[in-house]
Amino acid sequence: LGGRLDSTNVITPELSVITNISYDHMALLGDTLEKIAGEKAGIIKEKIPAVIGERQEECEDVFRDVAAKRSAPIVFASDVYSANAKTIFYDKQVFGLLKNNLPAGELICDLPGKYQEKNICTVLQSLDLMHSKGWSLPQDTVESGLSSVRKLTGLQGRWQTLQTDPQVICDVGHNQAGISFVVEQLRAAKYEKLHIVLGMVRDKDVSSVERFMNASAEITGRTVFDKPGSNGIIATLVVADQAIFIKTNNILCSRCNKETRNCSTGRSNSAHSNFAIV
Repeated sequence: LGGRLDSTNVITPELSVITNISYDHMALLGDTLEKIAGEKAGIIKEKIPAVIGERQEECEDVFRDVAAKRSAPIVFASDVYSANAKTIFYDKQVFGLLKNNLPAGELICDLPGKYQEKNICTVLQSLDLMHSKGWSLPQDTVESGLSSVRKLTGLQGRWQTLQTDPQVICDVGHNQAGISFVVEQLRAAKYEKLHIVLGMVRDKDVSSVERFMNASAEITGRTVFDKPGSNGIIATLVVADQAIFIKTNNILCSRCNKETRNCSTGRSNSAHSNFAIV
């Protein structure tokens, strides 16, 4: 859960890092951003520096209060760094950086999602603090690591290209904040027909995501929302007038009623200009 209840609390870290706060795991963390921030602040340790990725009005005082009680230095990465994705490819992007409002060069990252603009700032601020604690992290090592995140960590599902003909992208965004970045990136994509498959487990705030997707009708087209079944999973399939081919289990082709992984109809009827997001 990344907070007070997280198993990583058994260790004493060199640094505590908290990314932006959004509505998630609400049954366990609380139903307001302030409550969720209070749970997330549980990773802040006595006299251990803390990096907060983004300054958010609802959460700032919560983090400052906890840090003060634990004598933990605190810094908001968004106060120091900003990043702009200058060029986005299917497998990487190039960031232009500012530090304290001054140009700070460029970095390449192999995670192409637009939301990495925020994450890269959190990473760089964290690296600065690690430097101040005596860690040796040469610039070429940082650049090499950020350009090979997927290879080094095995991370998947972050605006990941599954296939290119037709274009199929997978992203694990599962709350309104994450979905908003997905929608923003979709608006910049080029396609004639867009298909969306959305799966969420029962504890997610499905209704807010549904409302947001409906409000984004200019990118979603015709939307069908299914409610959670007995297994707690919902599957949402946005389709125009033809089937799509997606390499996943248990998604049925709208024409032949076979799983799409076994469906030649779905493959043949997916035009080159189609775009699918899972």
